[in-house]
Amino acid sequence: MMNNVLKLASVLFSFFLFAGCQSDDTEDQQDQITAVEEVNQMAVIDDNDSVLNDLVFQSFTEEENLNKSSNRSFLPQCASVLVELNANQKQVILDFGVDGCTINDRYVFKGKIVMNYTVEPDFTSVIIDYDLQNFSINDISFTGKRTATWVLKNQNGNPELTVMVDGAVIINDAEIKRKGLYVREWIEGVFNGNWGDNVYLITGNWETIFPNGNIHSSEVKVALRRELSCRYFVSGQIELIRSTYEGVLDYGDGTCDNAATFTTTQGAVVEITL
Repeated sequence: MMNNVLKLASVLFSFFLFAGCQSDDTEDQQDQITAVEEVNQMAVIDDNDSVLNDLVFQSFTEEENLNKSSNRSFLPQCASVLVELNANQKQVILDFGVDGCTINDRYVFKGKIVMNYTVEPDFTSVIIDYDLQNFSINDISFTGKRTATWVLKNQNGNPELTVMVDGAVIINDAEIKRKGLYVREWIEGVFNGNWGDNVYLITGNWETIFPNGNIHSSEVKVALRRELSCRYFVSGQIELIRSTYEGVLDYGDGTCDNAATFTTTQGAVVEITL
């Protein structure tokens, strides 16, 4: 990650000089440092936000027996699932405890995800409200409530989850706000009961607001491909706009690796190691 920061800093600094910033050198350098920190924090948030939505998506499909297998193979034994049904209203609580649970040797989950929705006879379309209670992934805390709309078949005939986000993430005691939406289309491994071979295409747009007031606007230009067998996005592009620079983050050609590129609108390109 440090190499990533240094390389991105070099590219952004060159861009700032090329753009002809009018403020003094000290202010330029400070803005450069701040921009690098924010880009890296956004990448961390994007990754962990996707993991959170993985949990909600998979938990719902398994709770309603939409999979061919009823086993919650993706949850470790340290996690508990509490289900309450009142008429046609269902609440599902995923509890990872205060000490946390590790999944796939990649993520440590703590706290609870409380899902509420109306049980439908065919589950062609369901609205899921979920509350994050003292919830964190790898010590990154998520606060607030979210609303997700589940569709059994979208225009491509695939299951889809649209998540509306209006909350905050806490990293190193800094509260970073995020507002927008993610659309997750399930294109492979659909309802086969094997969480590890699931593949999603993710689109959407969102704003990230930092404590200093800086706002980053992100929009997916080429759908992000998330294969749950891989730790990283394997392809896709996000356009990033900030007050002092714009660029595109490209996750590659489908290879499962930790490499990406960031290209500014001025043509500067840097290879990023995630």
